[in-house]
Amino acid sequence: SALTVVDRWMLSQLAATVRDCNVGFQDYNFPMVTTALHSLWWYSICDTYLECTKPRFYGEPGPDRTAAQQVLWTCLHTGLRLISPMMPFLSEELFQRLPVPADTTPPESICVASYPDTQEYAMFIDEVAEEQFRLGQKVISEVRSAKSKYDIPSKAKIELSLMSDNPSTRATLELLSRDIAALSIASKVTVTSEQPSGAVPTPVGGDCVAWMKLQGVVDLTKCQERLQKKLSECQSKLMNLRADTAKEHYAKVPEEIKEKNKEKLQELMAEEEQNSDALAQLAAMSRE
Repeated sequence: SALTVVDRWMLSQLAATVRDCNVGFQDYNFPMVTTALHSLWWYSICDTYLECTKPRFYGEPGPDRTAAQQVLWTCLHTGLRLISPMMPFLSEELFQRLPVPADTTPPESICVASYPDTQEYAMFIDEVAEEQFRLGQKVISEVRSAKSKYDIPSKAKIELSLMSDNPSTRATLELLSRDIAALSIASKVTVTSEQPSGAVPTPVGGDCVAWMKLQGVVDLTKCQERLQKKLSECQSKLMNLRADTAKEHYAKVPEEIKEKNKEKLQELMAEEEQNSDALAQLAAMSRE
């Protein structure tokens, strides 16, 4: 009962990795095994779960912290046994350093430990938690992109208001608010059905909009100046590229170069639109 959405999501990712590794070995598909393990260790455990649970590990002792510790131990213990056939020496060294649960007798070596079985972990598959956490991941991704869009340092803490008129979406966001705050570097996350003031919007998709409160966090004037400079540079590049493609001899340019210029033109146009939109949003917020 103490497991959060991100705990259940992590265990579901672990169970899926156990399944993929077993299938990969049975089919002699070793790239499938290594890809699954890389995704588990790098993206699921290190990049996501550890970052989400840091506040819980640093918090007061209690069921919430204990649940995070147990989930992490399960992932490390299982993950090391999964990776042992490919990395026997490193996995052995780390396996010996894992704490041992009370009243248990661990194997003397990871080499003689049982390999994780698909059926043993099937109970951890949780499609509901995976669907819920996908919403959180989308919010986090869009907020990170918005920080870049407004030229805000990635480590700068901002206040987030997650707005939705869908009660079900708001309920899910409430469950994920702590994890969203940890991964998007937010000082505060509020879930609401009303548009906040003094904030710029970032559509998340569907029925959710993330509003970032920038006043008091960044110097709006300097932020506008940086964006204006980026916009001017982008427009200058656009003008030069359009001038080059309009020249008479451009018809003789190799198709490969034309295709690259076409892609570059699309990138610059998207950048111009993004910077113009950011400037308009900042100007509107400054007038509030």
